Amino acid sequence: MIFSTEHATSTEYAVKEYPSGSVIFEQGEVGRAVYFVESGTVEIRRRTHGHDHILAVLGEGEFFGEMALINARTRSATAVVRKDARLRVVSAEFFTAMLERQGEFAGQLIRTLADRLDNANRQVDLFVSDHPAHRMVHSLCLAVNEQIHKGEGGRGAVYIPYTLGDLAERADVSWGQAVDVVERLAAHGLIIPACAADIDARGYVVAESELLIEFLHEHKPGIGRTRPEHWHGAVMGEGHDRRGDVGAHELN
Repeated sequence: MIFSTEHATSTEYAVKEYPSGSVIFEQGEVGRAVYFVESGTVEIRRRTHGHDHILAVLGEGEFFGEMALINARTRSATAVVRKDARLRVVSAEFFTAMLERQGEFAGQLIRTLADRLDNANRQVDLFVSDHPAHRMVHSLCLAVNEQIHKGEGGRGAVYIPYTLGDLAERADVSWGQAVDVVERLAAHGLIIPACAADIDARGYVVAESELLIEFLHEHKPGIGRTRPEHWHGAVMGEGHDRRGDVGAHELN
């Protein structure tokens, strides 16, 4: 994101370090600044019906906090540092002035907001379904598309930086339901833990969205097929044990 702070004063612009776990702002607060990620990662969460849902995980080169400034409303989500972060903090006044002065930045901002609106629409589709397995698969598709929009994936398998707990939270399903769906996808070669792909980070490598949707629509698990026992430990990839005794969940 191109955003020049060349003429900013110390009250309009600052670079700050935030350790992991820091709450940058909370849902419902008045917005007074926009944040640009120089390093680390920041998690955007929204609380609905008493539960927190992860909307996005933002990394270097991305920004957040702009919507409260653009529409003059309170923060629609909470921002929490996931990995120690270095952020450029730009005041509301300076941000608004730069939108008027820097046409290239304004154009990029519009494209970013369009992508986020597209993702928001996908999230609406996600939670329309009352079937946990459907929500889980669509949540994986959403995560894949987020990475592609960041330029970190294309056709084929895509790395997503989410743990199994993150995926369950994003899809609003239980831990056991998430494990069940991931195991079924893994048994068909559609998902593996990042460590199995020689990626030194937590998360998963997932097949492209079209294959996930095709599996969701066409596969009927549990009919004449037994999941390989070794997949249970392999798909976790995070040092966790499966919680609870959860039975089969059909994917359609």
